[in-house]
Amino acid sequence: MPYFLDFLLPRTLTAKLFLSAAEQEWTFGQLALIAVIGFVLVILVLGVITLLIKAIGIGVDKFNAGQKVADNAAVASPQGTVAGVASVKVPAPGSVGEIALHDVPEETAAMLMAIVADRMDVPLNELRFRSIREIKDDE
Repeated sequence: MPYFLDFLLPRTLTAKLFLSAAEQEWTFGQLALIAVIGFVLVILVLGVITLLIKAIGIGVDKFNAGQKVADNAAVASPQGTVAGVASVKVPAPGSVGEIALHDVPEETAAMLMAIVADRMDVPLNELRFRSIREIKDDE
C-alpha cells in the first residue's frame, strides 16, 4: 500500500509528527515546513469557502432575476394583454393616486409636501395630498 503523504512530506518527517514532542528533536527546517504547510492549507480552505460563497451568490442573483422578470410581467399586464396594446397604468406601491396641481409647478408642490411632512413630524408616505393650488392676493 503506498504511503498517502509521500507527496507532501518525507516518510521520516511524517513518522516524527506522530511521536510525542518529548521523544523528538525538531530542526528549524522541519518546523518551518510544518508551519508553511499549515499556512497553505488555511489559505486554500479560505479560498474554497470564498469561491463557494460567490457561487451561491451568483446562483441566488440569477434566481431572483428570473423571479423579478416574472413578477414585472405579471404587474405590467395583469389582465394578460397582448403585446402592442396599451396597458393600464399601475400606480406605485403605497400610492393613493394623482394629485391635482392648480397653477403650481411640480418642484414647488414637492417642496411644499416635504415642508408639511417635516412640520407635522409625519413621514411623507403617510400623508395624502389631493390638490395644491396657489392662493393669489388681490391687489
